[in-house]
Amino acid sequence: MIVRSRIAWVYLVCLVPAAAHAQLLAYDPFNQSNGTLNGTASSGGGAVWPTNPQLWQAAYPPSNGGSVTANSLTYGSLATSGGKVAMPGFSGSNNGSYRALGTDRGGGPADLWISFLHAGDSPGGYVLQLANGNNLVADFGSPGGPAYGMRLYNEATGAGTGTQTTVAATPTITPSFATHFFAVHLQLGQAGNTNTVTMYLDPDTGSLGTAAPAGGSVAVYSTALNFHFDGIALAALTPASGPAYFDEIRIGTTWTAVTPVPEPVGLTAVAVGGVGFVRAGQRWRRRERQRLASPTRRPDRRPSIP
Repeated sequence: MIVRSRIAWVYLVCLVPAAAHAQLLAYDPFNQSNGTLNGTASSGGGAVWPTNPQLWQAAYPPSNGGSVTANSLTYGSLATSGGKVAMPGFSGSNNGSYRALGTDRGGGPADLWISFLHAGDSPGGYVLQLANGNNLVADFGSPGGPAYGMRLYNEATGAGTGTQTTVAATPTITPSFATHFFAVHLQLGQAGNTNTVTMYLDPDTGSLGTAAPAGGSVAVYSTALNFHFDGIALAALTPASGPAYFDEIRIGTTWTAVTPVPEPVGLTAVAVGGVGFVRAGQRWRRRERQRLASPTRRPDRRPSIP
């Protein structure tokens, strides 16, 4: 019984990583072939989307949108794969690529997390956008010029059509082509202007994959409406020199779900060893049953004692 209990315990340890991934609603690592982003979508390699196929498409026709290029952006120990998106600045109109979620908030709850990597140029104007139908809801990146932060539209604030509310992250961080990690916590579901949007920028890398973010810069808007969104866009709203880059878009129900880190080698070895231990035990019991059931078996011999 003790052996079986230990086997069961090791088996459960092996299942823990799989259970954690159940909280991830969407993940786009941009692992399709290099080239034009519009008309394509990631597949395999852990990529998941609420409803497939939902291909990237032009966000601001007739602009061409972004393109997929090799090598992921990186931030600390954040798990990455695939390539990244290069989004050039516009010439005469906004430029961007849009991907529908297919359902409100990607089918997620009112308490939701969004994360992504971004490397932008000064004077800013590169953003990840949330949209609800044809209406913009929010921008995250450098929407207000040469500083990172967020911009909320009437759909999120109720401040009036055409009104935009910008909240800069503090301490201030300015675009300089360095890679930055963004995590947005949407705490919605309440009546009136009592909902909160919090954007974390470059939190401590040691807090990735843990229970909550720590450190870094923060932007908070605490009087939001219970807004909705059904798609995201990667956009260039500036004639900056560019291009800017976006990568590793995740939507999940917890901070942990949108900040995965690779499992330590030691834990992986324990998991693999645990599976081998379970299988070895199964083979031993099977041989013992066969031996005891054999009519020609001989009595066990004692070792010779000199």
